[in-house]
Amino acid sequence: MIWLLSLTLSLPMTALSAEPPQGTLLVPDQIEILPSSEAKISVVIEESGLRIPLQGLKFREPEGHCTEEKKTRKILTYLSNPWFRIVHDFEVYRIEFDAPCTSQITVLFQGGSLKAQTLLIWNVAMVALSKLETEVGLEFWRTPLIWVWPATNDSYSHFRLFLTYPTNVEVITHEMGHAVYDFADIGAFQAGEHRFESCTDSTLALTEGWASFFAAWILFDRSSLTPTFHHLVPRFESVGIENIPASVCQGPTSEWRVIGFLWDLIDHPPQDDDRLNLSFGEVFKILKDTRKASIDEVYSELKLSQIDATALKDTWDLNFTSR
Repeated sequence: MIWLLSLTLSLPMTALSAEPPQGTLLVPDQIEILPSSEAKISVVIEESGLRIPLQGLKFREPEGHCTEEKKTRKILTYLSNPWFRIVHDFEVYRIEFDAPCTSQITVLFQGGSLKAQTLLIWNVAMVALSKLETEVGLEFWRTPLIWVWPATNDSYSHFRLFLTYPTNVEVITHEMGHAVYDFADIGAFQAGEHRFESCTDSTLALTEGWASFFAAWILFDRSSLTPTFHHLVPRFESVGIENIPASVCQGPTSEWRVIGFLWDLIDHPPQDDDRLNLSFGEVFKILKDTRKASIDEVYSELKLSQIDATALKDTWDLNFTSR
């Protein structure tokens, strides 16, 4: 699925008006039909000649199956599965069209369109879900996550995730990180105003830091020397998590430094002097159901595990006292 994320990330960050497509019906821009002995359907976003497939869509025929007399069929799929659904005004987005009964069908949506933006949410969510399932399983996922698009702000609250611009995959994965944090009871949840480079409430720093850490795990290669967000914080052209500026607030109430500490637990090979090379799954399993209130409490929990104590302390000092 990483190849799919790479393709998805190749779509341009088009800043379009936060208005939905016409209702929640996503009408294909083009349908390619090839004769075939078996029916096969694929949905793609097309951008500059590149076709990005949509994963995990389940199609059905709401008006019955094909017969000798009935040569066409109505095809329907909803942007919904047992783990999440994408909605507008409480209605789930859907793709619906007519097609010949015996055919191989490719459904195309033009990249940069509002319809393609809706499908982009689906693809990023599917990539993240697949990576989570492989690394930690999905038993912790206790209820379907509702993605609300378009919304007036980017936020997460009570199993609902609100998005303004779905082309910003850094924000999509950050907000999904809040859901994972909540579903798995990683820590206490705190919302409120915060500036990325400033000190804040300790619980808020953990809440936001974990969400960005999750986004980094989804989007970046763990072996990258310069993992960097470019669209996460509008006030900054770039936000590096390996080399945090000295001007950033010192100490464990800095969400930027929380990200750096968590990333240094899993980067591979270890960068700087952190010397640790845990997997995301190891960190997740240690913290699951602990509901910590700060990164200090996370550190205390990690010290109770089998992690090398000296390397862990060095990683803590590197992020909260040396940078």
